[in-house]
Amino acid sequence: MNKEAKTKELWDNSAASYSNAIQRQLLDGSREIWLDLILSNAPDKERLDVLDLGTGPGFFSIILALEGHRAVGIDASPLMLETARENARACGANAEFLQMNIQELATVYALNLPLKMIILDNQILGMVSQWEDQFYDGVHADTDMKVERAKRPYPDFV
Repeated sequence: MNKEAKTKELWDNSAASYSNAIQRQLLDGSREIWLDLILSNAPDKERLDVLDLGTGPGFFSIILALEGHRAVGIDASPLMLETARENARACGANAEFLQMNIQELATVYALNLPLKMIILDNQILGMVSQWEDQFYDGVHADTDMKVERAKRPYPDFV
């Protein structure tokens, strides 16, 4: 199995548990915190066009679509996309989800998406950590998830 197939399999296998975590975030105040951070750094427009890279269960696409923005989430994992669509339906969000990997970003050009912002929730670094486990025999390069976040949190970027 090649690296791309292994990565899809890893994310497919974690889709349900990741979706449960996202569902909690939709209810626990995380939604408002992220919206404030994102929208305070976004262009001052009534409707943003947002591309959510590695959408997983769709958190960013969902919260932005619920605010009236056009949100398109992409992910390589079919099961992550299935959970994203289910989560969006359950919330009444009109987000779109497409299967592709980050190497296929020429699609952004083909769809004429006017991107202005990248959002990175860096508290998890899950995929990087999984790749290090899978392909580098568990050797972690500053992705140790046991760091006390109160003392040294990983930064988020908008």
